[in-house]
This record gives sequence, C-alpha cells and structure tokens, in this order.
Amino acid sequence: MPEDVSSLTKEIATVMIPTLAVMLAPRIQTNIAEGFAAIVPIGATANAVSHGPSVSTEAGMEVVDAGAVSVDPARYVELRTIMGSQASF
Repeated sequence: MPEDVSSLTKEIATVMIPTLAVMLAPRIQTNIAEGFAAIVPIGATANAVSHGPSVSTEAGMEVVDAGAVSVDPARYVELRTIMGSQASF
C-alpha cells in the first residue's frame, strides 16, 4: 500500500507543480522585489550619488527627489530578471 500512495503522490505532483508555479509566480515575484527593496537602501548601489539624493521634509516625512537618485544599471537588470523583461521603473 505505501508504494501505491507514493506512486500516486508522484503522479499528482507531476500534474500539479506546473499549475501551482504559474499561479504563484506573480506573488513570488512581488514578494522578492518588495523584500529586495526593503533590505537594500537606494544609496547602497555602486554608482549612487556620493552626497545622496536631495531630501526635504513634508508633513513630517522625508521626501526624496527621485530624479537625483543614481541607480546602478545592474539593479535594473536584477529587477527585470525578477519582474520580467518588459518591466519599467
């Protein structure tokens, strides 16, 4: 009996794994990208502006001028690998 269960499990897994992968891929990509962004500060890139982006305060929150941030081109390669070749940032 255990051999039958093992065999059946393998057959079900063979059919289900590709379907589950397709269903979960968008959430996995989002979680990876958000996790990556959360642990790697923008200023940590190799080509970051040495003095950092300009920062102002608005309603008690820091506001960063996104145009003043230099992003290492390798970061875009990493993000496109995660989010797809047509992604834009």
